[in-house]
Amino acid sequence: MIGQFRATLYDLFGYLIPGIVTAVGLLLVGVAISGTGHGDLAWVAESAPAVLALVLCYALGHLSQAAGNLVLPTEHALVYLEPGEYAADVLRRAKQLLGERIGIDAAALEAERCMALMGECRTLVAPDEEHEMYVYREGFYRGMAMASAVLVVAFVVTAMRGSARVALPGAAICVGTRGALLVGAACLVAAGLFVARLWRFQCYRVHEEVDAFLAAATMKAAH
Repeated sequence: MIGQFRATLYDLFGYLIPGIVTAVGLLLVGVAISGTGHGDLAWVAESAPAVLALVLCYALGHLSQAAGNLVLPTEHALVYLEPGEYAADVLRRAKQLLGERIGIDAAALEAERCMALMGECRTLVAPDEEHEMYVYREGFYRGMAMASAVLVVAFVVTAMRGSARVALPGAAICVGTRGALLVGAACLVAAGLFVARLWRFQCYRVHEEVDAFLAAATMKAAH
């Protein structure tokens, strides 16, 4: 905790870790297009405090999430609008209970807005830490998908330039053309897998949101 700032798991998994990976990708791009084919970051440990590097990576994580929100839109509006009477009946009942609880006609609400209101109402009735875990994982997968895409670009540029060498405090990273292509391909696969996991957990969260709200609202009404 710094002042009134409280770091959460989302700050770590949703922002900082994807930001670090993004920073590595941008560094490789910079080295590759610099024309020298190498970069020396050993001076960072001497002239820049670690906190500054973490803040920079944290900021890059926010930018990664912002980009992810643009190119990887939420699936909320699609999950319970799939064909099938069960899904339609569940959503209809959930909207009915939501309308009774907050005093509005929820039938006309868009699915995404409806899910958000259900989550708020359900959290007030029965707080659930598992819900937060879904949110953390969504953030991690979204951020890492975008960070992996940056790495793909970085290694493709590196392969086109021939090679790149980055000197770090106490270590050095050397990447040749073949290695850059192989790692770039692996990062491309990783990006696709992160997107698949993101969409899967979005579906999990929406189903869990609606089902938990229905259970909590029905139990409260019964009492």
